[in-house]
Order: sequence, then C-alpha cells, then structure tokens
Amino acid sequence: MNENEEIMVKGHIMQKNFIFFGLLSGIYACFFTFCLYKNLSGITIPLFTLGTLCYYHLCMKKLEVSKKRDGYFYEAAIILLGLATWFTDDERIILMNYMGSFILIVSFMMHQFFQDKEWDIPQYIFNFCTTLVESMFHIAQPFDDCNHMIQSREKGKSSKMQYIFTGLLISVPFVIIILMLLTSADSVFANSLEFLFRNIVLPKNLIGISMMTIFAFLSSYCFLAYLSKEKVEMNKGKRKEGEPIIAITFTSLIALIYIIFSGIQIFYLFLGNIPRDYSYAQYAREGFFQLVAVCILNLTLVLFSIYYFKDHKALKMILTIISLCTYIMIASSAFRMILYISQYHLTFLRIIVLWSLVVIFMMMTGIVTFILKPEFPLLKYTIVTITALYIVFSFSHPDYLVAKYNYGQASFVNENRLDSNYLSELCADAAPAILDYTEQLKKDTKLSSTMFSVMDFNSYFTRVYNNGEDMDARTFNLSKYIGKNAAAEFFNVNK
Repeated sequence: MNENEEIMVKGHIMQKNFIFFGLLSGIYACFFTFCLYKNLSGITIPLFTLGTLCYYHLCMKKLEVSKKRDGYFYEAAIILLGLATWFTDDERIILMNYMGSFILIVSFMMHQFFQDKEWDIPQYIFNFCTTLVESMFHIAQPFDDCNHMIQSREKGKSSKMQYIFTGLLISVPFVIIILMLLTSADSVFANSLEFLFRNIVLPKNLIGISMMTIFAFLSSYCFLAYLSKEKVEMNKGKRKEGEPIIAITFTSLIALIYIIFSGIQIFYLFLGNIPRDYSYAQYAREGFFQLVAVCILNLTLVLFSIYYFKDHKALKMILTIISLCTYIMIASSAFRMILYISQYHLTFLRIIVLWSLVVIFMMMTGIVTFILKPEFPLLKYTIVTITALYIVFSFSHPDYLVAKYNYGQASFVNENRLDSNYLSELCADAAPAILDYTEQLKKDTKLSSTMFSVMDFNSYFTRVYNNGEDMDARTFNLSKYIGKNAAAEFFNVNK
C-alpha cells in the first residue's frame, strides 16, 4: 500500500467509524469543558493534559497509526507543563504554558502522522501553520461523516429520520410566530407560559459551557480529520538554489561591522574602560534591547543563508564569524542586564530577557554545529532545547525569585530604586519569600530601619489569603494553597 492509499484508508476509517470518533470526541469535549471552564490553573489541568493524550492515543490506535518512540518526549513535556500550570498562580506563566502545551500537542500529532524526519526549520514552521489553517477548513467534516453514517444505514429508516428532521426544522419558525400571536391574544395563556418557563431552572453559565464544549468537539474532530487525510510533501533541498556570491557579499559586510563592534564590546565593556561621563548602569541600559534585537536578527539571517543559498566554503566561514560575533553580543547583553539588575533590581521582564539570551545562545550553538556538520539534526535539537529551557523557566516561579532577590537587597539600596508598588502586586508564588522577609524584619535591627515595616505587607497577604479561600475541589491550585498558608502564618504571628 503506497502513502496516498494509506491516507485514503485513514480518512475512510474516520468516516466509517463516525460513532466511535464522534462519541469519543464528544466525551473529550465534555471533559475539556469540565477541566478548563473558568478554571485555568486548578488541579484538573494535569488531568486535562493526561486526558488529551489518552484521547489522541485512542484515535491513533483506531486509525492504525503506529506510535513513534521519540514521541515520549512530547508527552512528557506536555504533562510537565500541565503540572507547572497547577503549581503557579502567575497568570503570565499560565498563559505561556497553554501556548506551549498547544504547540507541543500539535507538534506531537504531526510527528505521529507525518514523516517529518527530513524536515528542516522553515518547512516545519510552514507545515505547522498549514496544519492549523487547513484543520479549520474541515469544520464540516463531522457533519459530513454523520450524514454518511445515516445514509449508509437501511434506506427506509434513513428516509424516515430525514423526514422527521425536516419536519422539525419547518415547525420552528411556525411555533415561534404562533406563540407570539397567541400570547398577545390571551393574557391567561401568556401568564401560563411565563409561569412555565420561570420554573424551568437552567444551569448557570449554560451558554458559556455549551460554547466551550462545541468548540472542543469541533476543533478536536477537525484536527484529526485533517491529519488523517492530508499528505505533507517533503521539500528538503529544493530551496537551496540561491547564488552563494549574493549571500557572501552582504554577509561579509555585516560580518565586518560585527567584528568592529565586538572589539569595542571587549575593550570598553568587558575590560571596564567605559567613558568617564557614563556610569555602569547608564552604559548597561543604553542599547541593551537593540543588542537583543540584533542577536535575534543574526539568528534569522544565518538560518536564511543556510537554507536558501547553495553551499559554499566562504559562505560557511562568514556565517561562522557572524555566529561567533553573536556570542559576544549575547555576552554583552547579559553583562549589561546583570549590571542593570544590580542597580535597579529584578522584574519579571528582566528574567524573561535573561532566559531569552540563554535560548539564543543554545540556538546559536546548534546553528554553528549545523554549519560545520550538515548532518546535525538541527530541527530536533531546536525543539528539544527550547522545550526543555521553557519547562525549567515555567517551574522557576519568577515572582518568587523577584521577591527573594529584591527584598534581600532592601537594606542596601536607595528607596527610589525599589518599586514597592510592583512588589506588592506579586502573585501567590512570592508569598513564601515575602513571609521569610517579614520574619527577618522582626529579628534584624538593620532591616527594621529600612523603608519597609511588617505592617506594609498586610494588603498583599490579605489578597493572597482571599484568593486561596476562593477555591473548590476543581479549582484547587497548589501555589494559592501555599500562599494562603503563608498568609495565615503571617496574620497569626502579627496579631
């Protein structure tokens, strides 16, 4: 059986077994809504990730798709992100975890259904976007499969069912018009209807629950329908048609500029020879974000040159030089940010920036290896590296790190440089660190003379405690629970 025939068989299996796939997708949609409706970080989130993987495993088994061994990495990462979401109260981390889980689920299924071993990064991104867009065009698939199932049954029964549905559809506008006319004609009839509907108790948030369930059903079914029918062609090698002299010309000019810039960074920043009219903090802040942007641009430039121009020794050498200069820019950016943090302290954004620099460094390392060794699996390296680094970041509780570092420096800094309003808005992740600091305030006379007093933390712990109280069995969040206990301890000690 060739690949096209295999795809046709998979698509036919879905249509032929609509009861299985439709019922399973319906159960999954209800499970999806139960776990996620007005609950983005509760204990049901890890269960949701496990349930999602079970759903797709059952579907793959029915579609006769063999599971690939390296798919376990995707599954482990998805489960870990589910746990990380339950472990944190940080809405920014929660949002990024959902985005990461979504990307990993789509990537996992693409990996299982398609032969992606020879894909490169541009093709992977293109196929990922194509999968999302094309899946939406299969929105009519569950209805088509349902109609096919009905028609495939006994003709007499099928025609009767169609007649019944047709009659019900025709009756809807007539029933509405007749009820409107009769209620306006007779007040007793109108009052009777009003009494009847007033005593029908509908579940709260029925519309929201229904919409989420419908969305989950359609999105999961349409995604499977696309995967089971589409064939993604392998285009590796077709893009390497650009004349290398063009790339050598523009990259050599860029490399020359980078060499000069890198020399200035080494002499002025790393060796401490900054201009006299600059402080370290001023020099650190100046140009920092531009440097990060240049690092990202270099990453894109080198990848573009590798994939879209023919191989050439001179081009490889120039791209290697650009990559090495990028390392110096990464070091310069990190050094500037560390200097800036030492003066103006830690924030969530500054942690993100430092993490991004680590990601760029690791990506650049993979690219340099790929330049020198073309058989290096750059796509797999990229997926594994970024996923692993993000999981570490997701579990790191940035708000805890911010509170631990900033309050730890409170006795050594200028009051104007420590943003007390920002610190008071930290989520429950920071509660243990803030509780430790309040205990130190009471014991250490040096800390007691700083800008903070124990009573300054009342509003923070009140908010954290109230958020921890507002949980049930479904929405129970570990970080909120720990924060609530820390708040309770704070109030008990400071009665």
